[in-house]
Amino acid sequence: MYLARKRNVAALADVLNERRDEIVGRFADRLYELIASTALKREDVIDSLAEFLDEVIAGIRADQARGKLATTTTDSPTARAHGRQRFELGFDIGAMVREYGALRDVLFLVMEESGEAFTVAEVRSLSWYLVGGIANAASKYAQERDAELRRQTEKHVGFLAHELRNPLASLRFAFLTLERLGLPAQGDRAAAIVKAGINKLSDLIDHALVGMKLQAGVELVLEDVAVEPFVEALCVETSLDAQEKHISVDLAVGATCLRADRKYLGSALSNLLRNAVKFTRASGTIHVRVKGAGDRVVFEVEDECGGLPQGDVQKVFDPFVQLGQDRSGFGLGLAIAKQAVEAHEGSLRVHDLPGHGCVFVLDLPTAGPRMPPQR
Repeated sequence: MYLARKRNVAALADVLNERRDEIVGRFADRLYELIASTALKREDVIDSLAEFLDEVIAGIRADQARGKLATTTTDSPTARAHGRQRFELGFDIGAMVREYGALRDVLFLVMEESGEAFTVAEVRSLSWYLVGGIANAASKYAQERDAELRRQTEKHVGFLAHELRNPLASLRFAFLTLERLGLPAQGDRAAAIVKAGINKLSDLIDHALVGMKLQAGVELVLEDVAVEPFVEALCVETSLDAQEKHISVDLAVGATCLRADRKYLGSALSNLLRNAVKFTRASGTIHVRVKGAGDRVVFEVEDECGGLPQGDVQKVFDPFVQLGQDRSGFGLGLAIAKQAVEAHEGSLRVHDLPGHGCVFVLDLPTAGPRMPPQR
C-alpha cells in the first residue's frame, strides 16, 4: 500500500532517486503508447524529465526536513523549458498536460512495486510538485503560443498595410497630378468629395492598422524620451489644422524624461491633439500641460468643445462612438489612444467641463511598463 502513519524520513525520495533512470525510460515508453509519434527521437520525448525528477526529489526532501508541505508552487525552470519545447514540437497544451498524468501513473507503479509504505505527507509532497510542474509548463506553453500569435498577427498586418497603402498612394498621387494640371476645376464639388474620401480612407487604414497591432499585444520598443521636444513636435504637427480655425495652443511642460515607445505614445498624444482641434470652437485655445508626479508623468489636453453630452462620458473611448456633432471621422482615434496608453501600463481618462470643454488626462509610469521576462 502507499500510505502509512509513520515511515523513515525521505523514504519516497530515496526510492525515486534509486529508480530515476527506470522512471525516465518507462515514461518515454508510456508516451509512445499514448501521444508521442514514433518519428520523434527518444531524447526529445524524454526532454528534461530527469532534471524535473531531481527537482521533485529535492522538494520532497525539503518538505520532510521542514516537517510541512510547501505553501506556494515552486518555480520550475525545467518544467517551463519543457512547456516551450513541447510548443516548438507542435504538441497541443492538452497533450502536454496529459504527459504529467502519464508521469504520475509511472511514479505510482514504481511506488507500488517497491513494496514500501509511504506517509501521507510524502505522497502529498509528490502530488504538489507534479501539480506545480503542470502549472509551470502550461504557463510557459501559453506564453510561447501567445507570442507566436502576436508574431503572426504582426506579419499579416504588415502585409495588409502594404497591400492597402500602395494602391491608395497611387490614387492620391494621380489625383494630385490632375490637380496640378487644373483637372478638375477649382471648387468642383465631385472632386472635393473624391479628395475627402481618399483622405478619410487613408486615416481609416492608419487607425485600423495601429489598433490591430495594439490588440494583438505588440511588443513595445522602449527608449528614453525627452518630454518637452517630443510634445512640442506633436503640437507643430497639428498646427496647420489649428491655424485654419484660428486656434492657439498653449503648452506648459514640467517633466523632463520618461521611458516609452515613441511611436505608440506619439500616436496616442497626436490623437488627443487632433481631437481637441477638431472640436474646439474657432478662435479658441487648447491647453497642453505635462507634469511629473512622483514616479508618473501626467499629460493633460484641455479643449474648448463646450462640454460633453450628458450620459456615460467614458464611452468616448469606445470604438466608433462619436458624442459630438462632427461626424467626419470614424470614432477610432480615442479608442486607439487608450489602447496605446494601456500597452504602456498607463491610463487615459476624461473630465467634463460643462459649458466650456473637457480635459483628457494621460497618466504613464516614468520608468515605462514592466517588460516580460526574456526567453
